[in-house]
Amino acid sequence: PLVHDKWTVRDGDWKLILPRNRQKAKVFPKGQLYNLAADPSETKNLIESELLKAEQLRTLLAARLSRR
Repeated sequence: PLVHDKWTVRDGDWKLILPRNRQKAKVFPKGQLYNLAADPSETKNLIESELLKAEQLRTLLAARLSRR
């Protein structure tokens, strides 16, 4: 779903937030990835260290958007 100017998707404990327009994104242009079980306050962005999980969630988001 679209929240403000960002796309979000959750899968289990994981949450991915992507900017709608990466070229205009000044903060977190690559997006944000959080493990909500370990970090419920979303303070540690894991987008760089959990590349596989980020890609899995990007694929999930793309599939959901294509069904709209």
